[in-house]
Amino acid sequence: MMLLLGFAVLPAFSLRAESLVLNLDTCRRMALENNPDLRVSGLSLSMARRDRDSSWNMLLPAITAGAGIAEAGTLFTDVYDPSLTLSGSLSASLSLNAGLAASVKAIRLAAEKEEIS
Repeated sequence: MMLLLGFAVLPAFSLRAESLVLNLDTCRRMALENNPDLRVSGLSLSMARRDRDSSWNMLLPAITAGAGIAEAGTLFTDVYDPSLTLSGSLSASLSLNAGLAASVKAIRLAAEKEEIS
């Protein structure tokens, strides 16, 4: 009786495998998706393109702005006479050196190298 019950329950727990149809296009797509070297190359290319596209940022100036307000008055007199002082500042600096053009060129060449390989 127990053996008969086991055969009755067995089909309910059986696993069904899906049939996989392989053709040349499917095999090629699966190989490309699962190739770790291609993934690494793709990431290297993305990073090189990002560096190339943002290399012009080296030519932007650094801008700093500041503002302040201060209140000053006489503390030890009978009459309190406050005075306000306002201040503000704005500065920009641009660091240029002889190696800057070479750095931009090296970044662009690295991006071209990644696109070729």
